[in-house]
Amino acid sequence: MDHEMGQSSLKNRLTLSDEAVWLIVAEQILPRVRRELTRRFGVDRRWVNAEDAALSACRTVYRRLKTGQAATYPIENLDDLEILLFAIAHRKLVDAIRATARESRHASRVADVQHVIEAESEQIREHLIERVEQLLETDAERMIFREKMSGATEEAIAGILCKSSGVPWSKYMVREAWRRFRQRIGRQVKALRG
Repeated sequence: MDHEMGQSSLKNRLTLSDEAVWLIVAEQILPRVRRELTRRFGVDRRWVNAEDAALSACRTVYRRLKTGQAATYPIENLDDLEILLFAIAHRKLVDAIRATARESRHASRVADVQHVIEAESEQIREHLIERVEQLLETDAERMIFREKMSGATEEAIAGILCKSSGVPWSKYMVREAWRRFRQRIGRQVKALRG
């Protein structure tokens, strides 16, 4: 069906946002584009459907017309516009289907790599904690460090230290011991940097 437009060229009318032309596009052309896409690609897929592709193609044509990027598009009549919209929507669907297939092919490898990274991170963390514990001078410092790493509050650590050593500890004493330990570690790190 060859639709000829009036005196002004179709491309100019589309560029100037002529409501009558865009209404024809929405009511007549886009449904045909959607039907053809559905015929070629089947029913809608998970992230890919003919409706979204057709609307995206329409937005792409409009944007390119407005920015002057569509100067080479041979839009002389509505059939030319339909062919162009179908070509753009087809390309978008093909790209989306390929991306989805690529992601599903690589999903298991990504999951394996994430598992390895998590396992190695845990090993590195445990190794660093062991190294830091070697720098601790007393059993109380070791206990404060372990409890701080597990997220315990200073009051809870003071209670644990009181029970284990029989010596009264306050949260302020725990805080001071932690501060001294951090300063000592800071000095040792500076010395290593040299």
